[in-house]
Amino acid sequence: MSKQILSIEFKKKNGKLVPASKFMLEQFKLFQKTLPENGTVECIMEFKAKNNTKAQLKKIHVCIKEIANEQGDSIDAVKKEIKKQSGMSYKNEKGKREYESFANCSKEELSNVIENIIQTGHFLNLDFRGTL
Repeated sequence: MSKQILSIEFKKKNGKLVPASKFMLEQFKLFQKTLPENGTVECIMEFKAKNNTKAQLKKIHVCIKEIANEQGDSIDAVKKEIKKQSGMSYKNEKGKREYESFANCSKEELSNVIENIIQTGHFLNLDFRGTL
């Protein structure tokens, strides 16, 4: 049997731990569905202060705008595509695609987004070295 792993963040709201975002809630639901009845889950929890930076967020948005301008696409369309490439989207219970906010991401997650933007830039012959 393969080992099933879920990495998820929770927030404390009204005295209870709840998934930190809609994206994480959906990941949690999918994980629960795959567990066998009476299965045991091991949890290790650690308090984690938000560690993304405003500089990362700013760079991401500047590059998305540049890609949109270069391609003639809307900023929203490019942002959604980058989020899909970065694993920040899911289909909700009604089958509608939902997108995680960059603001809810960790520094490491935003680094992954930046790497996806660099790869997209290379594909489009855009050089983000001065931006990123």
